[in-house]
Amino acid sequence: MDKKNNNDAAQEDGAEFIPQTRTVRFSGEDIAVAPLNVLQVIQVSRALKAVLPALDRVQPLLGDGAAAQPGVEEVGIVVELLADYGEPLTEGIALCIGKPVDYVRGANDFAGLFALIAAIIRVNVDFFGQQAGPHLAGLRAAVGNGDGLMPSTPCAVPATT
Repeated sequence: MDKKNNNDAAQEDGAEFIPQTRTVRFSGEDIAVAPLNVLQVIQVSRALKAVLPALDRVQPLLGDGAAAQPGVEEVGIVVELLADYGEPLTEGIALCIGKPVDYVRGANDFAGLFALIAAIIRVNVDFFGQQAGPHLAGLRAAVGNGDGLMPSTPCAVPATT
């Protein structure tokens, strides 16, 4: 997998963050895997809602980010996820790469599918970790310090005598 810099740079506190794009060979075609945009996050979240409890299993797919041949454990994880959640998982992959669902489901490139899943996870973990992580930490700190939104209290009705 080749690592390429996307031309769209995000600015955060004066530091430049350039989202990383990976190119993966799948079904005889080079597929650019880039960080998801807001609409894709919404669509993928909807498609993968049933899969979310099982996504903790994908940690071994991340490895060190280098291209490698899948081992028995990694192949087993993908096979298990496909067996349990094949339809929503392939729909999510298709949304992530901007291809029709039938393109993913009709492919016979299992090694390419593994590489796609790993690239989608790696690119978005890196991107969201650097983009959303600092904001979420700031929100947690604000709420923890009492600077965040406070629940409203009911108004007391004045007593009448």
